[in-house]
Amino acid sequence: MTLVKEKLSFLRTRLAQAWKKLGEPLLAKTNICKICFKEFGCQSFHSLLKNKPTICEECFSKFHPIFKQYNFEGCSLLVLYEYNEMFQQCLYQFKGCYDIELSSIFLENYLDYIKIKFKNYILVPAPSHISHDEKRGFNHVITIFKNLNMPIVSCFFKEKDMKQSSLSFSERKNIKNIIKIHDGAYLKGKNILLVDDVFTSGSTIRTMINLVNEFHPKKLKVLVLSKTAQPKQKHHNT
Repeated sequence: MTLVKEKLSFLRTRLAQAWKKLGEPLLAKTNICKICFKEFGCQSFHSLLKNKPTICEECFSKFHPIFKQYNFEGCSLLVLYEYNEMFQQCLYQFKGCYDIELSSIFLENYLDYIKIKFKNYILVPAPSHISHDEKRGFNHVITIFKNLNMPIVSCFFKEKDMKQSSLSFSERKNIKNIIKIHDGAYLKGKNILLVDDVFTSGSTIRTMINLVNEFHPKKLKVLVLSKTAQPKQKHHNT
């Protein structure tokens, strides 16, 4: 009986060692870029700076960071990226295909910069209709910006389901009648940073600014991932 126990103990030990050995290469390969799926080089500058990077230097370089500052409705508006093909594809994969694993790639390289620049600010995300959040299983704006580990107050909501991508540029300006605010009094006297993924016509951000200003925040600024080019005005011959 003792011999049987010893053999069983030996087999358990060998089995545990085998599983551990089998798992090691699998665990090692999990440190890959979430876009191109290539492994990070052990001695790459990027991997040395980041504890667990999720986007490689090559893929990130295709985002074309611009850090462009605008004055919009009396507020400072910071745009991080050019609205190029790479950005559009990644945002669609994340937002339209519900690939929540991509949520970290948009801000990963600028987490420290943003947290320092907007220290003591409260993040207030642009609203998405609840039906879209329930369908994809998450709110895309909140999921991206929660990587900053800054306070987030979700006080905006859409009364009506209106997908802006299906609207014309001029129609998007009427969104002010759809976006509402609740518990706005909490924002009084605080530093507020409005955040969104893409600035298009500006109607969403404009509405948010107007609604927040009613509660007299201490400071009010805007941060968006990207900004589309606004359509050029047509000149009619007379």
